Amino acid sequence: GRIGGDEFVLFARIESEGIHEEDVITHVNELTRQYNETSGKPYYVEISLGMTGFICSEDVDVVELMKQADSGLYAAKKLRRKTSLREEEL
Repeated sequence: GRIGGDEFVLFARIESEGIHEEDVITHVNELTRQYNETSGKPYYVEISLGMTGFICSEDVDVVELMKQADSGLYAAKKLRRKTSLREEEL
């Protein structure tokens, strides 16, 4: 669901062992790349992801999970900005 501005939250159940956060991020980035190559749109879709894994239990602190994921999100945004060219650099 949308939690503000252009930020969304998703809780996903992953039952397979051996799947890591990096695998999910890589897969989403690949899907985004494929969409951009085939959409014919005059713009690109970009996604920055922050993720955290957890095992569902009564002890899970959802606020803390959101903070961890948010920290990863902003690190991803910062990294993307460092690797993006500004229009005046083109």
